[in-house]
Amino acid sequence: MKQLHLVCSLGDRGLGNWQYKQAQPEKIRDLDYLLMLAKTAEQGCFDALFFDDLNRTDNIARGQQTMGLEPWTTFAALGTLTEHIGLIVTASTTDNQPNNVARRLASLDHISQGRSGWHMVTQWEQHTGRQYTHETDNTAQAQYNRANEFVVVAKKLWDSWSGNAIIIKPDGKSGVDGSQNHPVNHKGAFFSVKAPLDIPRPPQGYPVLAYGGQCDEGDAFAAVHAELVFTRQSTIEQAVAFRQQWHERVRSAGRLPDAIRVIPALSPILASSDAQARQIARDLLDSRGELAQKDKASGLLEFVGTPDTLAELMVQWLDHGAADGFNLVFPYLPDAVSVFVEEVVPRLQARGVVRKQYAGTTLRSHFGLAELYHHADQPTDVMVTSR
Repeated sequence: MKQLHLVCSLGDRGLGNWQYKQAQPEKIRDLDYLLMLAKTAEQGCFDALFFDDLNRTDNIARGQQTMGLEPWTTFAALGTLTEHIGLIVTASTTDNQPNNVARRLASLDHISQGRSGWHMVTQWEQHTGRQYTHETDNTAQAQYNRANEFVVVAKKLWDSWSGNAIIIKPDGKSGVDGSQNHPVNHKGAFFSVKAPLDIPRPPQGYPVLAYGGQCDEGDAFAAVHAELVFTRQSTIEQAVAFRQQWHERVRSAGRLPDAIRVIPALSPILASSDAQARQIARDLLDSRGELAQKDKASGLLEFVGTPDTLAELMVQWLDHGAADGFNLVFPYLPDAVSVFVEEVVPRLQARGVVRKQYAGTTLRSHFGLAELYHHADQPTDVMVTSR
């Protein structure tokens, strides 16, 4: 039986409609509130939390959203307070350096005992780029040339530590056999990195790598590196074709199609009757006013109806090869999360497409992805499977 993967979005639009009467925007910087959302999703056996951090200062200037916490520190805290759910954080290859991101992700993977993921993005928005004392070259080719080298360097850094480098001594104390590690010695068009990472290899080998762009250059980059593909498709026909295209892209890049999971976004408005759900949808639309117009033709799959109908729709997408799972972008928080977990998840579990308990301990095991290692002198290869 195929399994349906569930991701809970907590950033950007995933913060929900903060203007809605039942929303609690004043709490989005409250760790206890975020922990409650994480625990609710974990109760529903979600694969991961996803922090889609666009870091767009222009949104604040226009009053389009009220911003939450910075994702690295937030997920580091949640990693110590949750047990199973994965933690996918967004980090730009434009506004960072490979050593910083590789070090933070390795740290998050150790803190969470193997539950970290990286949403790889480029920063095309000039207004935000100026916050980092540089003018962004926003041509797609330039952005993804840098992104490709960035990810290659990050993988080399994670692989600079051998799995045998940590020595456990008879007295229970540990040491490091430095001879088991090796320098990166990378010199490319964008980055020059010599020394190994100053933290051991992440427990998963690499964090799970995710991508959500929409351009030819980005797709070519992701075909080589990405394992999760976040997308927006509003019809099952579009989604089937999109997933097939991605399998071909990955195959052309020398990888197996099973190396990726295609995860469309889904925004559910639920009630015990269709009429009640439609009323909630109208209330949400009214609360956003003119800002609601900006969300039209976004391509997001929006559902308005009952839990039974939604469960049937999600299973249909899975069975027809339209999706490997869904990124749940809840229209308001926190109640929409609770309703989904209490009303939809049990229906999906009864159909056998969503787990009733976590079988593995890492984010890779949740998604059924292999542990990958990259070597400077060898192509990427599968060393250990976590299925």
